[in-house]
Amino acid sequence: MHTDEQAQSRPIRPAATLIALRDHSDEMEVLVVRRSKSMRTFPGHVAFPGGGVEPADQACIGLCTIGWPRAAIRADDDVFAVAALRETAEEIGWLGAVAHPEGYAPDTAAAVQEIQSALLQEERTLAESLVQRNLQLNLCDVRFVGRWLTPPEVRLPVRFDTRFFVTRGTMECRTFHVHQGELEWAGWRRPRDVLNDIRVGREQAALPTQTMLEALAEAPSVDWCLEHLNVPQVPLT
Repeated sequence: MHTDEQAQSRPIRPAATLIALRDHSDEMEVLVVRRSKSMRTFPGHVAFPGGGVEPADQACIGLCTIGWPRAAIRADDDVFAVAALRETAEEIGWLGAVAHPEGYAPDTAAAVQEIQSALLQEERTLAESLVQRNLQLNLCDVRFVGRWLTPPEVRLPVRFDTRFFVTRGTMECRTFHVHQGELEWAGWRRPRDVLNDIRVGREQAALPTQTMLEALAEAPSVDWCLEHLNVPQVPLT
């Protein structure tokens, strides 16, 4: 049994999550992953790509970033947005919000796989890989949509202070190279279908993930989400 003092003293880990969206046929789809059953927290759960903020994320700011995340509130929201993009590249081999200095770059799967490999093997930071390829991250293509802090009463070894961001996915990106050991699967799904699987017990999801999916299921389009989506933390019941 955790005492109040033990719950409050647990470390709080800054984290960032990316919600990639695409308009498909007559309904919006979201990029979801299933966490490995061997993971320490939320094993086997469906989630969005993301993870802890690292010191190297700060190095991207200004050097290989353009603009500021939409709806940003805090001075370091840009660093968290970079972390969300980097973690997604590491976990599934897809990098969002990529731009050339002279305009938007087409998806180049081979280049992103090289970036993913360099990140996982700690050969180069994201900033170094982007500079090497003359690429930048256009943070104006990313929107801050919510910040969730693990409540003290939730019995996890670490409390997470997570900021969620949305960005536009691409129709061309159909195959993902998941980081084995962390993830079992990644793919595009309709939010309402994922929610149905959670409700009938075919999938599991943490409260923030489920709440985000509920908001996405009611959203009309990717454009609307990039302009208006806001999902504040809800209390545990």
